[in-house]
Amino acid sequence: MISLKDSFKKLNIRICVIFIVGILISFSLGVFAIDDGTNSNTPTIIESGSGNEEADYTIFCDDEYTYIKNGTTNEITYKNARANLAIQKAITDLPATGGKIYIKSGTYIIDTAIQLKSNVTIQGSGSSTILKTKDLTSITVIVALTYIRNITITDITIDGNNDSQVESGQSTNQGGIYCYAITSTFKNINFINMYHYGIYLQETPSAEHFGNTIDNCLFKNFEYKKGKGIYLAYKAEYNRIINCQFTGIDYAIYSLSANNIISGCSIQNYYSAGIYFSGSNNWGHSQIIGNEINHGTIKGIWLNGVSDMIISNNQIFYAQYGIYISGNSNRNQISNNYLALNHNAIYFYGFGISNSITDNVMYQNGNATQVQFYIYENGGNYNYTTIIGNNIDGNLITGVGLWIADDVDNTIVALNTFINHTVESYRNNGTNTVNVNNTVVG
Repeated sequence: MISLKDSFKKLNIRICVIFIVGILISFSLGVFAIDDGTNSNTPTIIESGSGNEEADYTIFCDDEYTYIKNGTTNEITYKNARANLAIQKAITDLPATGGKIYIKSGTYIIDTAIQLKSNVTIQGSGSSTILKTKDLTSITVIVALTYIRNITITDITIDGNNDSQVESGQSTNQGGIYCYAITSTFKNINFINMYHYGIYLQETPSAEHFGNTIDNCLFKNFEYKKGKGIYLAYKAEYNRIINCQFTGIDYAIYSLSANNIISGCSIQNYYSAGIYFSGSNNWGHSQIIGNEINHGTIKGIWLNGVSDMIISNNQIFYAQYGIYISGNSNRNQISNNYLALNHNAIYFYGFGISNSITDNVMYQNGNATQVQFYIYENGGNYNYTTIIGNNIDGNLITGVGLWIADDVDNTIVALNTFINHTVESYRNNGTNTVNVNNTVVG
């Protein structure tokens, strides 16, 4: 027969065993965390989908140092008081085949440019991972001065710290990312407080027809009358700019290049132009589709000496000129856009041939002395323009619906509807204009 004393003894042994097993299980599940030096005073919350688990190196910081932790050994291998040197070492230590660097939440002060190389992914924790330009440095934060491939930069904020920079150096040097890149992706990046540019893409090699993707990025609070969100240099081709937002900027997108796509972007509170394309020798061949451009000072979309552009399904409000076409611009297709409450909806000023303006809606652009759609020659003329199927509504506010000026030749005006203009629905001073089945209401 087992005594009461023996029963308590066995019970205590069972409790001890259960307690020890519970502790071992808790450690294996990570319930009790061992401080490996990666934690600052404020706990870091890794956002869902951050992917830090597969990173080759993890970057984190405290008030004094920026650290590198090896993703394989989980050991801290390097620290430096200068954040850019730690990030640079992690990039340099990756093999030629590349790898991934994960940067935890925190503000990393950058005093010299971080140099990229091919096949590298840099991923942050979202907007809480901030690379911020040091006071009085006027640098570009991330650069690649030779051709690189297969770069991904995502889930990060780059702060140009514009108000605390050197005035003399701002106009040419201060920006977010400057690179010669091919087949690379820039996604979910906030570019704020820049002087010159957010992303500056240099030319791609002539044999390459694979550009880059800029997706879901924010460009905000740039230098008044100077800051450009995205700058596409001459021959920076085959890029896609999609789903980006721009606000408080001079030019949202400034392109000297061809064969690019701009789609699904939101642009507001800009100065010179929402989207600007300029070139020579009929440079252009790009698509501007499905963007919203709102509350600008001068031009919503500006084509200057470019050809074979497709401008379609955009909404443009509250600019001096909704769509402005100048220089030697040819064979551009402008269709299915909605332009309202601008001073002029569409304005041609220059010379060119075979431009097509079809199925657009223009509503109450301008006042009683202004024109919704104006074709005006300057140093040449516009020939063989087709204006078909547009709805041009003055809403008893705008003076003139369509005005074709002198020396504009061989225009086709057909199947358009002109509604409620206070002065004249359609004024034609051109030569050899063909008018077919247009409707005037009011």
